[in-house]
Amino acid sequence: MRTEDLIQQLVARLTPTRSLRPPVVRASHWFALSLAYAAAVTLGFSLVGGSVRLSLEGGYAIQQVATLIVAGLGAIAALASTIPGREHRLIALPFSALLAWLLIVWSFPVAVDPGQGGYGAWVCLPLSGLLGVPPAIALVSMLRRGVPLYPRMTMMVGALASVGIGNLGLQLFNTGDAAPLTILGHVT
Repeated sequence: MRTEDLIQQLVARLTPTRSLRPPVVRASHWFALSLAYAAAVTLGFSLVGGSVRLSLEGGYAIQQVATLIVAGLGAIAALASTIPGREHRLIALPFSALLAWLLIVWSFPVAVDPGQGGYGAWVCLPLSGLLGVPPAIALVSMLRRGVPLYPRMTMMVGALASVGIGNLGLQLFNTGDAAPLTILGHVT
């Protein structure tokens, strides 16, 4: 078979592909699904007798909003980094949000309620896996649809997004831990 004939056969079978939706749209879908999943796990935890902390206390609420911002920016940056020609300086945004989150956590410490949470590291491990791994799998499947030019950096900001969702869920029912140590421990 000649090369020209092979090319003609391949071209004849082509079907149009859909372009990816903008990173913000895809990140918002992932974010909504991940939050719904974290809420379902938290609800399940409370139904089996665990204590859940839903509070609008100043420092606690600010920490949780900052965690959501880190997760959202991480997902947007990871998904944007899989589109060739996109601005790759966007990848620094979640790390600046992470630094702001750390400052918020240390500026607004949350008082530990002895009656809630504080389960310890070994109980935290399966809970953090339960909360963080499914959103990570969903994000990786979304990232595979693109072409990451810097795969390690893409995975790093994607992991930061998933860890942010996991940390949010853990802080809802594991308030005895120091939040910075929790999220940094989950990243490593």
